[in-house]
Amino acid sequence: SLQRVQLFYSSGIESTDRNPPADDPNSFTNYQNSIFSFQDQRSTDAGSEIYSTFAIKKIIRSESDAPDSLNSSFAYSKEEANELQARVQYLGRLNEQTKLDTGIDSEETSATFESLDSTPATSSFSKRSSDTGLFFRLHHQRDQLKLIPGLRAQLNAENQVNPMSTLRVEWDFLDSLQFEYHAATGIKQPTLYQRYSNYGNSSLAAEKVEYHHFGIVQ
Repeated sequence: SLQRVQLFYSSGIESTDRNPPADDPNSFTNYQNSIFSFQDQRSTDAGSEIYSTFAIKKIIRSESDAPDSLNSSFAYSKEEANELQARVQYLGRLNEQTKLDTGIDSEETSATFESLDSTPATSSFSKRSSDTGLFFRLHHQRDQLKLIPGLRAQLNAENQVNPMSTLRVEWDFLDSLQFEYHAATGIKQPTLYQRYSNYGNSSLAAEKVEYHHFGIVQ
């Protein structure tokens, strides 16, 4: 049965200085973002839930450096990127204390880069990237303690599989206080912008990620 359908649209423009004003007062970055997303939530007779999410995101990012008074050089770059994101997620109860959370998600990105150097000479080119991930999580509740271990396998455009493991612990040790611990390890690929923009590096390699978070929530 259908429980909920949500539609979202957001758009915004942001302009920021990339360098301190004393360094270069006319060096700036502009961002324009437009996002449309759709989410469908359904439940089954067994109490399971199925979520479907689809999103379209358009990003326009431009950066420029003001002319240098000594050599009159000028650098400008612009990125126009389109991202398509899709996700299907299943949340089902294994027993009274444990739920299974599993699903698949996919992201397809296409970007066009345009640059203007001090010649001036303009060049433009396009790049694409894709990622598909399969994830599993267990939600186990025992008294005041909740454990959520997870595993994710991500396949990128180069047919490389990047694994990631996660762990979340929540403990209600007092009536009004909760202790939280989150951990994650895995591989993070550089974005198209980090590799191919004027300020990027095409030879960037994947990063190893290790994350730990402790907190007290009231």
